[in-house]
Amino acid sequence: MNEFLEDPSGSHTLGVEWGIAALTEARNRGLDAGVASEIEAHDPWHRRLLEVVRLTKGGAAENVLVEGDLLVRANGEYVTRFSDIASLAEESSVELSVLRDGAIQDVELVPEFVSSISTSRLLMWGGALFQAPHRAIAQQRGQPMEGAYVSYWWRGSPAGRYGLRPMRRIVAVDGEGIRDLDDFAAAVQDKADGEATRLLTIDLQGRQRMVTLQADNHYWPLVEIKRTESGWVRQPLNAVQSP
Repeated sequence: MNEFLEDPSGSHTLGVEWGIAALTEARNRGLDAGVASEIEAHDPWHRRLLEVVRLTKGGAAENVLVEGDLLVRANGEYVTRFSDIASLAEESSVELSVLRDGAIQDVELVPEFVSSISTSRLLMWGGALFQAPHRAIAQQRGQPMEGAYVSYWWRGSPAGRYGLRPMRRIVAVDGEGIRDLDDFAAAVQDKADGEATRLLTIDLQGRQRMVTLQADNHYWPLVEIKRTESGWVRQPLNAVQSP
């Protein structure tokens, strides 16, 4: 929190959502009796450990921690409260000891910086508004922050008529993979007026759906809206103009 107040542009994070597990549960999962006794002596009022409940997809802890890990020590100190790890993200690296598969393992975690400015660029095309996927998709849904995220649609537009709806990521256009907004812009900017375009989408439950819509370069062309130092700037990107 102090780091964010000093630099409101963002802060560092471990990319972990923590829960609580009773010390008795940790013993059932293989925690050594001697270590359990030391934890009780360390904090008699909180006989528990923190448990990894969820990891941010692509975050700092991915491939380092796994869901279900029990945090025993952080930088050599026993951890029994959330306050014990409040400042860990502000360090350049963190040494963690976790209980996994009945044994304590030591891992190193390097916090990552996350900007507080979540949206700085938008694309409008076919009557829908696209942006980079929200970080919450990686945090809450465990999905990669890839593709073009549909955040809005207009009635009467191609998106409205053909069923392209918000809260979906476009991950392929006409069979070609889409990694980000640049890929998406490159894939649709050459579409002729009335040309059919196949969009492979994934919703927040991970379900795929193919949507086919027709380009409308007259009423719903490809437009970029970008944040700059002087404010938001709107720029047409269509390579093919309507007749």
